[in-house]
Amino acid sequence: MPEHEFLDEGVSCARLDCPALDRLRDCAQRGEFDAVVVLSPDRLARDYAHQWFLVAEFENLNTQLIFLQNPFGDTPQGKLLTQM
Repeated sequence: MPEHEFLDEGVSCARLDCPALDRLRDCAQRGEFDAVVVLSPDRLARDYAHQWFLVAEFENLNTQLIFLQNPFGDTPQGKLLTQM
């Protein structure tokens, strides 16, 4: 659905207050979807601390995060390696 495409084209997003990310988080809080598909962890957020924060936020909302380019997988070890 086009209304569920969240792209911050041309916006740096070095912080957590990016327009598209804000809309994504708001929609997740309203339960508008069960999963979020992201190309890679660095496309979700640039800063590793922000990535971990967002991963925890989506887990608390029972919203699955699917990274299309995540060679380490979703195991605890893989999550650690993703951040290195």
